[in-house]
Amino acid sequence: MNLVIANTNATAFAVSRALNCTDRTDCGAYTNDTGTIVITSVDPNLVGPAPYGFYANGADFIKTLPFIPETYLCGIRAQNRDGKFKVCEEDMGVLRNLRSLMMDAAEVIFASNGGCMAQALFSILCQNMKNGRRTSRMWLTTLSNRAISYAYRNREHGRNLTRIARAG
Repeated sequence: MNLVIANTNATAFAVSRALNCTDRTDCGAYTNDTGTIVITSVDPNLVGPAPYGFYANGADFIKTLPFIPETYLCGIRAQNRDGKFKVCEEDMGVLRNLRSLMMDAAEVIFASNGGCMAQALFSILCQNMKNGRRTSRMWLTTLSNRAISYAYRNREHGRNLTRIARAG
């Protein structure tokens, strides 16, 4: 099964129509008759820059940690509850659902036209899910059926994405 993750609901709907995935699963994702493609979306705000207090576990940021390590600049959305930053139950449900879909997938594909920020979102999601699956990216320019079908057939695989990032 190929899992396609879109960064918006509109993108997920357009991709599902272009790839003939009209059936809905229990979790609300789109799938085709044979179940070889599953299309879902994530909220673009699910991953973003963490607030400063997150790094110091709610303590005074300036006194505790005078810098932000580059590897921790972004993460899954967390809220301050009782002085500690935790992921809310609604977001945990989304992450559990996404993790179960990723574990069943042979390849995880990210569909977006968001550029480097969207690619960072996808990378952080895969790292958070500890995804060992093959990854690739659909570069979408428009949401027309022809453009989406072409992007799905000619998607860039993980090694090519790493080379693109190093070259930039």
